[in-house]
Amino acid sequence: MKYTLTLFIFIFSIRCGFTQETTYVIDYDLKKAFKQLPTSSTFPSSLFIQTGNSTLYQVKYGVTPEEKVEDPNNLPQGNVIVVEGSDAFYFRNEGDTTLIYDDHIIFKHFTVKDEPKFNWTLTKDSKKVLGYNCQKATANFRGRTYEAYFTTDLGIQGAPWKFHGLPGVILHVYSIDGVFEITATGIKTFNDIEPLENPLDTTKMITWNQYKKKYERKYYELMNMVVGSGTGDYDSMPKMQLELLVEDRN
Repeated sequence: MKYTLTLFIFIFSIRCGFTQETTYVIDYDLKKAFKQLPTSSTFPSSLFIQTGNSTLYQVKYGVTPEEKVEDPNNLPQGNVIVVEGSDAFYFRNEGDTTLIYDDHIIFKHFTVKDEPKFNWTLTKDSKKVLGYNCQKATANFRGRTYEAYFTTDLGIQGAPWKFHGLPGVILHVYSIDGVFEITATGIKTFNDIEPLENPLDTTKMITWNQYKKKYERKYYELMNMVVGSGTGDYDSMPKMQLELLVEDRN
C-alpha cells in the first residue's frame, strides 16, 4: 500500500485496564526468486505476535538487508512500530481464520480479506533454527508445495505471510521450486504493549476470490490486446506469482 506520509502506530505501555501480555517480534529475511526476473530479491520483515491478541506481519520492501542495521522496529524505549510507504502488512486477530492484507493489480491497490487454508502434513524431520528445536511440515497451497520448520519452544503460534495452522511458530519456510523463502534472523520480546492495530483501510475490502477474478479479467484483457496488436507474448502479468491467479481455460 502506498502512503503519502509516514504513519506511526504508537504502542504505549498500559498500566490499567489491560492484562499484561508479551509481544514477540520475530525478524525474517524474505527472498523472492521469480524465474522471469534476472536476479532474486531479499527484504527484511518482522512478525509481531501478541499472546491473547493478534499478529501483524510487516515486509519492508523499501529496505535491503544491508540497510536494516538501523532497524526502526527494534522497539526501544519508545515502543513504536514504524509504518513506511513501501511496507506490506498482513493482519490477523487471534483465533480468527481471516487474514487482511494489501495487494495490487498493475498499479491499483486493494485491501483483501482472505481465508487461506493449509492442510499441513507433519513429518519426523527436524532441525534447529536460531537455537530452537523445529519440526518439519509440508503443504500444497495455491499452486506451490511448501516445506516449513516450526517450533513449539516459544509456547505461542504464528507465522509470516499467509502461512497458518501449525501448533507453533514458523522460523523457516520455503517453496520447493526455489521461488519463495522466509528465514528467521532474530527473536525479541517486549512486555506491557497495547494491542496491535490493523494499519490497513478496511472500509472497502474484497475477498480473495474477488481479487483473483479481477486479476484474471485484467490478464486476459491485456493478453487479447497483445494478440490483436501482434507484438508478441505478454509476460509482465504472469498467471502465477506467489499464488496461482489465472486458471487455464479449457
